[in-house]
Amino acid sequence: MNKIKKCKQCQTDIPLEAKKCPRCQSDQRNWFQRHPSKTIALIFIALSLTLVTLMTFISYSIEKVIPQNEIDTLKGDLWKWAEGRWDNLQIEQNKGTLVIRVYAKSEANEVALSNYCRVIKESAQKNISDYNERRSSEKIISILQNGKFGKSCF
Repeated sequence: MNKIKKCKQCQTDIPLEAKKCPRCQSDQRNWFQRHPSKTIALIFIALSLTLVTLMTFISYSIEKVIPQNEIDTLKGDLWKWAEGRWDNLQIEQNKGTLVIRVYAKSEANEVALSNYCRVIKESAQKNISDYNERRSSEKIISILQNGKFGKSCF
């Protein structure tokens, strides 16, 4: 079999294993062969970034379960504060997301609804150990009036 290749620069026939062209002295190696330490560094950086990305994805994919006693304490605190302001209160977890639904009395105005949001968030921060670390998509607080959406708290 023919063990000849063309020079990358001058197109002269040269031996297949030649690292330099005998005619023009052009380096025949590719970038990775000419820079082995940079190649290793690039591979290390790429693997590190891949690992960090994978670990971040895995940590966000793990369902964050709130202990039932924290939910019960939160519910008790909110009911104690509500004192007849609300018709119903539901607190649940749905695939790691904390969902709080308040069914407010129909006479509650915008100021009252905003106040409810503030109280709910403060109580959740006090009673749910990882509340502040949760992304906003992992904590949903909705206030409903007359069965219709009234306010969402962020």
